[in-house]
Parts: sequence; structure tokens; C-alpha cells
Amino acid sequence: MKQENSGSVSSSSAWKVVTQYPSAGEKVYDLALGALLLEVRISSQLVAGERNWHVSAQQSKPSESITFSESAETKAKALESVGLAWADRATELGLPTVDWSAIAAALLAVRGI
Repeated sequence: MKQENSGSVSSSSAWKVVTQYPSAGEKVYDLALGALLLEVRISSQLVAGERNWHVSAQQSKPSESITFSESAETKAKALESVGLAWADRATELGLPTVDWSAIAAALLAVRGI
């Protein structure tokens, strides 16, 4: 199914984690839905004695990628904030519409969040 903003609308069960690996203190997850590829990076740090999670997401084509990054007290909340930021700017930036609950489910299946 195509969206006017040149991106595909994701199906709630179709996102798959195709690769995961550590990189410079982060865990990187490459997800795919058909030809649409998304890279999600998750890391943490201690802030005033509390663990803080950082999540960033971008399309996997570096030449045209825009990264959205957010931090929160849990990985799931940081991912949700990234999804909200993405959705807020998707039309303006010509990004595909992404089902972030499906992304969360795919990451949860591999213990990413």
C-alpha cells in the first residue's frame, strides 16, 4: 500500500529484525518491511545515578537519512518518543509512515526493548 508522501504504510506484523550487532557502546538493530529498511540504535547512560536510555532511528540509506533521537527512563518510552517525532515530521520530510508499535513488537521479540 502506498502513501502520498512516497512511503509505505507498515503492516502491524510485518516488521522483522534482520540484523543486530553492538557498535561503539550501542546496540544496532536493522529492521525490514519489504524494501523499507530502518536502523534503530539503543544505548544507555547513568544520569544522576539513574539509568537513561537513548534511542535513535533512521532509514537505512545513509545518503538520504534523517535521524530522530530521544531519551527516556525506559527503552520503550524513548522509542515511543522517536516514533512520535518521526510521525510529526513524516509528511514534511517525505518519510514513510511507520507503525511504531510494530517496530516495538519486533524489537521486543529479540529483547531489544
